[in-house]
Amino acid sequence: MFITVILVPYSLRNYVIAFVAFRGFDAVKIPPARTVEKLPGGWGVTADDVVAGIQANLLTQLVIYLVK
Repeated sequence: MFITVILVPYSLRNYVIAFVAFRGFDAVKIPPARTVEKLPGGWGVTADDVVAGIQANLLTQLVIYLVK
């Protein structure tokens, strides 16, 4: 979740968007998250969260840009 809010301007609305986006990407696991989830040990669990965070950050930034 930390990766999701990097460089996102602080506001409750933006953080709610970021949280919903992160939970959505983490649950659905669109590529490449599904691929990195298969890494051995705890690396897969961590890597898929990192990918979901990056994807959610990009979506959050896009939504903020489009809503302004």
